[in-house]
This record gives sequence, C-alpha cells and structure tokens, in this order.
Amino acid sequence: LATMESQVFVDSSDLVTTTMQQGGRLDPWSLCLQDGNRPSGMKVGDPQVTIVLGNDEDSQQDMAYTTIIECPDVNTIEAAIDTPTLLALQSWIRPRDNGDDGTNSWKLLQHQTIPWSDMAPAQGTLICDGRGCVSLVRGGGGKQ
Repeated sequence: LATMESQVFVDSSDLVTTTMQQGGRLDPWSLCLQDGNRPSGMKVGDPQVTIVLGNDEDSQQDMAYTTIIECPDVNTIEAAIDTPTLLALQSWIRPRDNGDDGTNSWKLLQHQTIPWSDMAPAQGTLICDGRGCVSLVRGGGGKQ
C-alpha cells in the first residue's frame, strides 16, 4: 500500500476533491483494499491509450488517458460478455522536468470505474486518487 501510494498516485484529483467538498465520503486505500472490499478474479480486456504531450512552453507536464474493460469474478474475458462489467478510465501525468531521479515518471492522477451492462444503464461511479475513493450514485428523484 505504501509503495502504491508513493510511486503510483499523485496526491489528489480535482474531481475527488470537489466531491468531498460537496459532502462526499472518502474511503482511504487502507479500507478500499481490504479483503472483501475489492473485486476478485479480475480479468481485463480491450485496453486503449491516448498520450497528449505538453508541447508548448507553458506546459509543465504531459497527460495520458487509458481505458480498459474490467470483469470481476469471471474465469475468462469471454465469460464476461453476459455479466456486468466495469469501464475503467485512468488519467496520468508526467512532469516535464527531465530529471534523472525518477521524478519525471508517469503518475496516476485519477482512476474511475463505471459499472455497466447491456441490460441497465450505469447507476453510479467510483472515483479514486492518491487519498482513496469516493462513490457517486444516481439519485431517485430530480434530474439525473
């Protein structure tokens, strides 16, 4: 957990911070990664990557976006076709300092999962950063 927090994630994303400021609860990674709180038997498929280089003089970092289909609790990716799955989106940043000390390596800014199936629309999303995860769910009334 300490290695993941120090080497993979940057401290915070704007979306997680905004959610917390509006009353959302942050579950820390120590809770999110406990047995029973994370999916088991995860299979993944169809990864995509987009890299956006910060080529102008004002840019201090490069950005990258990755997407992947996550299928928890299945034996094969093919078996996931008929089961609910997760669309995962990650946002990454890389400082442009070109240091030799590893400070210019890619860091995960935000990880988001959206549960979906062909039978029902997404009812919520899980958004995580270096502090942990917040959950957003659809409300029963009003505009959605």
